[in-house]
Amino acid sequence: MKVIQSLSVIISVVVACTNACIVLDGIYSSDTGAVKGTLVENDVQTCTLAGTLDRDAYLFTCINGYSASFIRKDLTAVTYRDNNGRTYQFQVQKYQPDKSDPQYRLSARMFC
Repeated sequence: MKVIQSLSVIISVVVACTNACIVLDGIYSSDTGAVKGTLVENDVQTCTLAGTLDRDAYLFTCINGYSASFIRKDLTAVTYRDNNGRTYQFQVQKYQPDKSDPQYRLSARMFC
């Protein structure tokens, strides 16, 4: 019975670790440099994205235990650290739905 319980715990931990769904959604305005959005892990908003690109050093504000930052000035790559100490780096899609509008959508999905 102890072997079954041990296996059950190990399987639960592995499944929990592999099911992290990380989602970044945001908007960047090229005329003002304003950035706003959210970073969500497993349906919990862990970080808020807000600020001005060239003025603010830290655009992400995260809840205790989490951190995030852009690792490219063009906003196409993010590094993210969760409350278990795991660090992820992922690409962000930056696209402009309307070429006459200075607003770009920022979007990333990881493990979803």
